[in-house]
Amino acid sequence: MGIAGPHGLPWLFAPRTDPSYKAIYPERYFAHDHVWQRTVARGVGAAVTDQMVTTQAEKNRCAAHNEWYLPQGYRHKLGGLILDQQGWQTVLMMPGKRVFDEATQRLFAALSGHIARAVQLNIRFAQADQHLAASEQALQSMPRAAFVLDADARLLLANPAGEALLRAGGGLHLRDGLLSAHDPAAQQRLLALVRASLGMQLHQPAGALRLQSGCADGELLLPQTQRPARRLLVVPLPRAQTFLSPLVMPGLAAVLIIEIETPDASMAGRLQQRYGLTPAEARLALEMAQGDGKAAAAQRLGITFSTARTHLSRVFDKTGVRRQAELVRLIAQLSSKSPD
Repeated sequence: MGIAGPHGLPWLFAPRTDPSYKAIYPERYFAHDHVWQRTVARGVGAAVTDQMVTTQAEKNRCAAHNEWYLPQGYRHKLGGLILDQQGWQTVLMMPGKRVFDEATQRLFAALSGHIARAVQLNIRFAQADQHLAASEQALQSMPRAAFVLDADARLLLANPAGEALLRAGGGLHLRDGLLSAHDPAAQQRLLALVRASLGMQLHQPAGALRLQSGCADGELLLPQTQRPARRLLVVPLPRAQTFLSPLVMPGLAAVLIIEIETPDASMAGRLQQRYGLTPAEARLALEMAQGDGKAAAAQRLGITFSTARTHLSRVFDKTGVRRQAELVRLIAQLSSKSPD
């Protein structure tokens, strides 16, 4: 069985074929194999023998027949185009020593539909695996904290920013593997949104709630009104994308995305004006005020740890502070004053 596309035959499964012969077929013989090419031309579902599409004289002149099939004892062939979709053609070819009779041809034709469905299932599973891998990679690279939960709010996956938020105590915590909000009312709302997402479609608005209690360690130095607010978005996963979705993603209910709402955006401008910070340095200073360290701040800003370290060193030099706690205190004092 092989799957051919516009640029050749990238996939070939031939368990009874000598591996050395199998390796050279796609590039050396595939394009000149009259039987294969003419079998495809007969369309999906047709059972085709070599006698139907070529003569013995033509086979005697064919390099694929003489140099590839005959040395392995393959004198005759029965095959068919199993699937033809999106520019890819799946062909099943059965080589043999004897002519394939009509009964065998009928059996092949009857089985071709079942084989086609099996191929489609395998393709769908492979595509689903690729989509899940790509989705996980995208989730891991998000600068915002994100979590994947099941219907009971059990944590299945957290990206690095999410793990940092849990370690810092930013309004959420794990209890027996379940993601929970510190505030009981927020916890009830969270669980209700997650379970409701099972019946939601992607075009529907995602539910949201604010995390009112719990804060990262460094934020304890800030007045309550100056602490960053966190808005939790509940995004439903696509459960009806394909008929295989319930098999591919059993029990997944929702993705939670945490938006950090930092203090007044004008604070960045005030830091720049008073201390001569660049916009990038001011943004990092405000992120560092959340108290969960350089790595988490860099993740949220989408910059490297090395860049964050360089920015922070310049922030310390320009503001005259030497520790993160002092920077948090400085921002808190600046927030409590009216602009100059």
